[in-house]
Amino acid sequence: MKQHRLVSLRLPLDLIDQIGREAHALGLSPAEMARQALRRGLAPEPEEVGEAAPTMLPEMVAVHEALDRASDWLDLQKRLRRAGFVLRAGTRGAISLHDWPANRFLMPLDELGTSPAELVLRYRAPFPGRTTHSDPLAPPDAQRTGVMKRPATPVSPALRAYLAKAARDAA
Repeated sequence: MKQHRLVSLRLPLDLIDQIGREAHALGLSPAEMARQALRRGLAPEPEEVGEAAPTMLPEMVAVHEALDRASDWLDLQKRLRRAGFVLRAGTRGAISLHDWPANRFLMPLDELGTSPAELVLRYRAPFPGRTTHSDPLAPPDAQRTGVMKRPATPVSPALRAYLAKAARDAA
């Protein structure tokens, strides 16, 4: 599994415009265009390797474009669905890419070059349907707020009497 990291670059405006124009002409997102340009520029010559560098599948280009252009979670889901994909929440904060409308698992979001944490920061909101508190080891909301539910097992009469006497003595 490839690991990815979000990187910021300070580039001259004319270079950013050129990347945008080239990307538009090739039907790619500017981010994918920059990734491909870096791969081509840093890769050994094809005759040294014995084969040309692999190209990205058109479906993955659409996914990367949706990730690069979306302004929020709803916009991202709309763009992905137009391309035949959707994001789904998993356990422990994981988000994965599924095909749409069959809803079959394809890959974790991390393998696309971004993480759930990066998207939460970018969109300033948790993944829809998730709370902002996503610690799987945290107690349920009722225990955190101090509101306790009745126990599932009945309390014995002796324990009930003891608790009632302790409450009277404390008052």
